[in-house]
Amino acid sequence: MLPRFLPLAIALAVLPAMSFAAEPAASRYQIVPVSGGFVRLDTVSGALTFCRDEVDDFACRAVDAGGLAGSEPGKQALQQDRTSSAEDFDRALSAIERAMKSFMSIAGEKTKDCTL
Repeated sequence: MLPRFLPLAIALAVLPAMSFAAEPAASRYQIVPVSGGFVRLDTVSGALTFCRDEVDDFACRAVDAGGLAGSEPGKQALQQDRTSSAEDFDRALSAIERAMKSFMSIAGEKTKDCTL
């Protein structure tokens, strides 16, 4: 009986993770406010841009990741990115756990019905 449910278990475990992996294009950039402006992180290429408010517009310049890591705004931006990734992972793991518990509950009920 159990091998028959194995493909369903695999599908339930993998599908929630796939939905988190396929993010829309709108979330390509992360904006992190820092003192004196904000940092824009391109989540695809990893490029960092520091922008500050000028008289009529924003002045933005590319930031060397090595130089940014030592600065206070850079530390804040990088820490924020790590926190977001950890929170996303926790949400995905929680969704998978709920799906597996639900599946195991259903499988347990079906096993009780199939006793000889």
